Amino acid sequence: MKPYFRKTWAEIDLDALTYNVNHLFTYHQKALIAVIKANAYGHGDVMLARHLEKLGTPMFAVASLDEALNLRMHGISTDILCMGALYAEDIALAIEHTIIATVVNLDWVETLKSVNAEGLRVHLKVDTGMNRLGIKEVEDLKQALVELDRIGVISEGIYTHFASSDNPDNIQTSQQYERFQTIYTQLNRPFKWVHCANSGAVVNFKAPCCNAVRIGLSLYGYSDYPVALKPLMTLYSTLLDIKTIQAGETVGYGATYTATGTELIGTVGIGYADGLSRSHQGSQCFVEDSLYEYVGRICMDLCMVRLDKPYPLGTKVEIIGEHIDVYAMAKHLGTIPYEIFAQLNDRIPRIYLQNGEVVATLNARFPSPKLKYPE
Repeated sequence: MKPYFRKTWAEIDLDALTYNVNHLFTYHQKALIAVIKANAYGHGDVMLARHLEKLGTPMFAVASLDEALNLRMHGISTDILCMGALYAEDIALAIEHTIIATVVNLDWVETLKSVNAEGLRVHLKVDTGMNRLGIKEVEDLKQALVELDRIGVISEGIYTHFASSDNPDNIQTSQQYERFQTIYTQLNRPFKWVHCANSGAVVNFKAPCCNAVRIGLSLYGYSDYPVALKPLMTLYSTLLDIKTIQAGETVGYGATYTATGTELIGTVGIGYADGLSRSHQGSQCFVEDSLYEYVGRICMDLCMVRLDKPYPLGTKVEIIGEHIDVYAMAKHLGTIPYEIFAQLNDRIPRIYLQNGEVVATLNARFPSPKLKYPE
């Protein structure tokens, strides 16, 4: 059986991942905590985790216990840090599968007293200005460490998260780092892992008190700074239909586009159910040698583009890739590249390439014995 039937797919270049890991190391010179939450930002967490394991990556970071357990069920043995909050009733499961939890506040520490948390490994999160999860005050952190020690929890790491590291002119990053360093020093306690730099800070903020970095978006080939990275993903669909319309005719739901003359309208087999936002109307895709505008509203399974010449049906359409700038796309959508990739769901098959050859084709819609993740 074919691995997929609908001709919309994403190609993921594992060699580009290798390159990005090695190139980024020249900037940070620290241990890598690879952020592969949200299905590795839409790139496929299991396949990327397996490749990163082969590269010697010491730790992965995910958002939830579900994401961590999915990796374990697919044979990933590398340390996994869960950056979201775990519930007390799930602590035994985290211990069983050697998942590292995050200490998100003092109340969370208190909940551990109701379960057997002995042997649980944790990283303490310090809130230095994000005002999201984390403990703010050094005295509260000291109290948390005393309680964790008392119940047999292993406090092996400490970290914070920068709010504005994507903007080198924003002084908040240096302020957050100084607060983190002060708190870390005041705790007067050794930790196996100390980390604060995310993708935005890796190339422009040294964070000397840390021995690890957490990199997400830059692993996948994108940075807000002039770094020579290689994007992993190219997203394709195909032309399913081309028709000629006349001046005054409209295209799509709500008749939001009206032809001003005789026009060629191509229908492409991808839509918002795949993660192509309805707001893409007015942005562009690439067909063979030209950029073309999306016209009419993006539909659930389809979208329409205005062409300047006919193409054979089945012609490949580049949705994301070499000719489509993701940052320009994000600007058009009023968002960031993170959201664009995270919205690409598992309805899209992923084809993994290494040395120019297909090493896996994964389709979550009908997993079968013949479509297992390759070793």
